[in-house]
Amino acid sequence: MDRHERYLHALVEHLDFAACILKEGVMAYANDAYRHSFGDEDTTSLFPDPQSGVRSFAHKDTGLFYSVKRITLDDEFTILFFSERKGVSLATDPLTGLLHRESFPLISQQVIDDARSRDQVLALLFVDLDGFKIVNDTWGHESGDVVLKETAARMTRTVRNNDICFRMGGDEFVIILSTINDRMHSCLVSRRLISAISEPIVLPSGNQAKVGASIGIATFPADGSEIEELLHKADEAMYMAKKLGKSNYQLHL
Repeated sequence: MDRHERYLHALVEHLDFAACILKEGVMAYANDAYRHSFGDEDTTSLFPDPQSGVRSFAHKDTGLFYSVKRITLDDEFTILFFSERKGVSLATDPLTGLLHRESFPLISQQVIDDARSRDQVLALLFVDLDGFKIVNDTWGHESGDVVLKETAARMTRTVRNNDICFRMGGDEFVIILSTINDRMHSCLVSRRLISAISEPIVLPSGNQAKVGASIGIATFPADGSEIEELLHKADEAMYMAKKLGKSNYQLHL
């Protein structure tokens, strides 16, 4: 570590708000205020490649919103400054721990604005479980809750850290793939999700429940420029997937 880098570490450490240093784009150092707010988490991966100026991100675990100021010092070092946006927080679903549908407008608008500003592609996946009513009718709502929690966990494990999962209500979920190369990327993710969700789930009674998933896909900007339009088209595509035999996915056409 050279003298310049040691000086930056000392400077950031004495700040009374969260800050971190990127070295060639990779997290290199974070101060105590940062560690108090985020632990050892690399927040730069929550919303990728923040541009210069003020931006915002939502912390998935706490639901708090932060503004981020990015200062590029030279070709090697960048400093990020974090400040909590008071009065802005996210609602989470108490059963699954996923973001609640109340959080969808705030988060989705931010993600789509980011994609628009960087001329990137994103996908919205509308996921509806197949056979969930049978679980409730056969083993009761307690078993249904187990299925919902395990399904949410499997979805979270299947997608990337910077993708965002919401429980919209009942057995309906929405996943935003925040940055994808093309529409086929969303198809690959959908296949992995269907495979993960369809694995048997062991219930407290010892019985095994099995559900499937029908997924509708809408992509930005090909299928629409506003989030409500994308949600509507993904919903339509999901119903088409159900009509075509369930436990499959369909792109909006």
